[in-house]
Amino acid sequence: MEHDDPNTADQALTSTTAPGETFPSRPALADHYRSDYHRYNLKRKAVGLPCLRRGDFDARLQAAVALRAEKEDRRDGTAHLKGSRAAPSAAPSYGARFAGKKS
Repeated sequence: MEHDDPNTADQALTSTTAPGETFPSRPALADHYRSDYHRYNLKRKAVGLPCLRRGDFDARLQAAVALRAEKEDRRDGTAHLKGSRAAPSAAPSYGARFAGKKS
């Protein structure tokens, strides 16, 4: 049977979660089913949204990764400042600094 061979040229393997894409073999299609791209589009379909094309998905993924890195940098940036401050007891209080001065 010609259609049992996954390497036949006339057999177009597609997935509804990969609009516009065809897969050259069953293992390639199986790899797609295990991908984040497939899972993301499944979740979109479940709530009635259209599937994204690969380029749109990749752009959203890069934006999300960049946003996460920016948030972590901000969080890490303020955390190191808190740890480097001198303890309040080490700094002289306002009253102690001016106690010896006469008005």
